[in-house]
Amino acid sequence: MEIDPGVVWGPGAKFRQVHEESGMRQVLEGEMLAYELDQRILMRLVHGDFTIMSELTFEALGDRSRVSQWTQIELQSMALRLARPIVQGAVGKRISDDMDRLKALLESS
Repeated sequence: MEIDPGVVWGPGAKFRQVHEESGMRQVLEGEMLAYELDQRILMRLVHGDFTIMSELTFEALGDRSRVSQWTQIELQSMALRLARPIVQGAVGKRISDDMDRLKALLESS
């Protein structure tokens, strides 16, 4: 993720998310829509073919925490709309893998 160091991290902050996978590079332009410290993050990611709305919520559970994630994808092109099940499966897998890595990282700290 690329964040402009001069921007305050909060609602309205712009960032760039770069994914490189299987030799393909995708750049998504992001905007933080809501940020409630230790509670909630809402962001929008935009690519030419799709827009992703993603929300993370954090819940304190004593000495543990629960992180929940919600994502909505709006597909722009007809080709992607026809391939919606494949796209949703791929995005769901990526999110699941990311959450597993986050969990492992937090548990190792």
